[in-house]
Amino acid sequence: MLNKKVWQAADKCIVKFSADWSGADQLMSSTFDLLVSRYAGLIKFYSIDVQAYPELGQEFNVQGLPTLIFFYKGRISHIIRGAIAPPTLWDAVEKFFDVE
Repeated sequence: MLNKKVWQAADKCIVKFSADWSGADQLMSSTFDLLVSRYAGLIKFYSIDVQAYPELGQEFNVQGLPTLIFFYKGRISHIIRGAIAPPTLWDAVEKFFDVE
C-alpha cells in the first residue's frame, strides 16, 4: 500500500493526482516532467494514479485532473486543479516554495 507519510515528511513536495484517461492530464504531462527536471534535488515529486488509489483521491478531495498538491513541511500549502499554462505553474512553484 502506498504510504502518504513519505511525501508528507518531505520539506518541499508536489504530488500530482492523475489518470491515463484524462485529456487535461495528458496536456500537463510534459510540463510536469520539465518541472521535475528543473527542481530535482530541491523538491520531491510524486505521481498518484487515482484509478489505482481512489481512496487517496477521495481523502485529498481530488475533483479534477490533474490535481497538484504542494506540501511544505508536511502541510498542504497550495492546490492546483486542472491544466494550467506552464508559466503559471512555474510562478506557483517559485511563490510557494521560494525557489528559482
